[in-house]
Amino acid sequence: MSGREDRPTDCRCGHCQTPPGALPPAPPEGERRACAVCGRELDYLARRVGQGGWLHRPHDADDHLVVPVPVEAVAAFERCDFCCTDEVRWIVPAGTLDGEPGISDRDGAWSACTPCALLVATNQWSALHRRVIEGYVATGSVPPGKTVDQLSAELDTLWRWLRPNITGEPVQR
Repeated sequence: MSGREDRPTDCRCGHCQTPPGALPPAPPEGERRACAVCGRELDYLARRVGQGGWLHRPHDADDHLVVPVPVEAVAAFERCDFCCTDEVRWIVPAGTLDGEPGISDRDGAWSACTPCALLVATNQWSALHRRVIEGYVATGSVPPGKTVDQLSAELDTLWRWLRPNITGEPVQR
C-alpha cells in the first residue's frame, strides 16, 4: 500500500499529486515544512539533482505517513540538529550541503541547543560526537537496524561535510 489512498485529491502539496514511485519536485530555497500529524519539523532529502522528498528526521517517530505542510501551519516542534534535544536556542549558520547522498538541505541553518552550540563554536567536534552518541544510546534513539558504530560513522561523514561549510558563529534565537 502506497499510503496515497487516504490523501485528499484536491491537495496541491506536491506529495499528494506526485504519481506513486515518482519523487516530488524540489522545494523553493529556504522553504521549511513540518508534519501535520506530529508537528515535528521535517528534513528535505535530495535524492538527485532537482528531486527529493520530505522525511521525518532520523530521531523522530516514523509510525505514520509524512504529511508535509508549511511550518507556519502547525505548532512545529524543533529539535537540536546535533543531539536531538527539544531545547533549541541557537542557530549555527552554514552553507547548503549538497552532492552527498543522504545529506539533507537545511537552507544552511542548523538548530542547536546551548551545549551543542558551545561545542561547535569552540571547535570541539570530538566532545560533540561523544555527547550525541551518548545521548542516542541513553535514550534508546539509535535508529532501528543501525549499530552505534554505523551511527558514529554517519555522524563523522555528515560533520566532515558540515565543518568547512559553517559560515559564522552560532546565533542565539
